[in-house]
Amino acid sequence: MPESKIRIGAHHRKKSGRPELLALKAGADLLLGGKLENLPILEAAAESGELPKERIKDALVRVQTLQDDYSL
Repeated sequence: MPESKIRIGAHHRKKSGRPELLALKAGADLLLGGKLENLPILEAAAESGELPKERIKDALVRVQTLQDDYSL
């Protein structure tokens, strides 16, 4: 892998913050074992558009559908 791509990947991790944010950005609909103290980071990412609100809404619909399907 070219060295420039390695640097970009490392820079991206630092900029993105916590693993919870990376997981949500990668497509996770639900976080298990996330740290509550990281909630402000997730809120800021949603407000800034780094984590699109549409992505959050879609995840919420999928989780709510599963809850309804399994009467949870």
